[in-house]
Amino acid sequence: MTIAEKHFRGIKPTDVNGRSGLRNPERGFRFEIRVAHLTEDGSIGTAVPQWPFEKFACDGITIAQAVCRRPALPLLKNRLKNPRIKIGTRVTRRNPSNAEDLTYCEIEGRRQVRAITDIFRKHLKAKSPQLSALPSYIGIRETWHINSQYQLKGEDLLRGKKFEDAIANGTYPVDIHHQDKPGITFRRLDGRQIYCRPGKPNVESRWREEGGDYAKYYQIPLRSLIPSNSRNVISAGRMLDADPEAFGGIRVMVNLNQTGEAAGVAAFQALSSGIDISLVAPQKVRKVLAEGGSCNK
Repeated sequence: MTIAEKHFRGIKPTDVNGRSGLRNPERGFRFEIRVAHLTEDGSIGTAVPQWPFEKFACDGITIAQAVCRRPALPLLKNRLKNPRIKIGTRVTRRNPSNAEDLTYCEIEGRRQVRAITDIFRKHLKAKSPQLSALPSYIGIRETWHINSQYQLKGEDLLRGKKFEDAIANGTYPVDIHHQDKPGITFRRLDGRQIYCRPGKPNVESRWREEGGDYAKYYQIPLRSLIPSNSRNVISAGRMLDADPEAFGGIRVMVNLNQTGEAAGVAAFQALSSGIDISLVAPQKVRKVLAEGGSCNK
């Protein structure tokens, strides 16, 4: 049992029962172990935490709970000689679209921040690290999804299925943040599967047999952005229609930025043509994106 596992063994996941309408309500909050640090030239570098703690030299810790709310390291540069960011909180089996559950997660996340800080202070006595910053709120991985004209599936991503109405291409691996065990599993397009746990060696296997051609990238269709049985509504970002496995790959900013641009183009074409957005020709959307260098014709 590692130091972290011993410290967090009292955390018990709570099931979400009887809440209808949510595609994956139990897949809530992010868990990741990563360290960002200022290098000697002032740029930002990244590395995994080094164990034992004596090797992890720093004089300031930023506990980053949120995906897009990480305090900027350059702002700490003048205050601290060697600031670090650690991302390590985890709250599972809660519905972040429910006010009571979200309140619980905010409180529990900050309790975990205190626990992480105590670990650092205990094992870095000579450095006396201080908690220098916190994000404004906890990072939410997944809540509601639309019911669209086409639900993107994990198999579509991993096999690189091509769509005539594709408006985004991606290569980020499918990552599965487990709710029933620690760690994250990555599934890559070349068939590799890597199970990562803090303080443990990575376990490598394959989700598909070796040999044969494999996809170089995957696509997101325009239909996954348009809700069924609706008029003049289009979604962009994490609310698009995807199953849990597919969402584990498309959820990152480099992919979702493309959906935002495509949604904007489709909305403009619907407005300028005086038609419902579901009737916009995908080929015209792709043509405009291609002219801007965002999508192949």
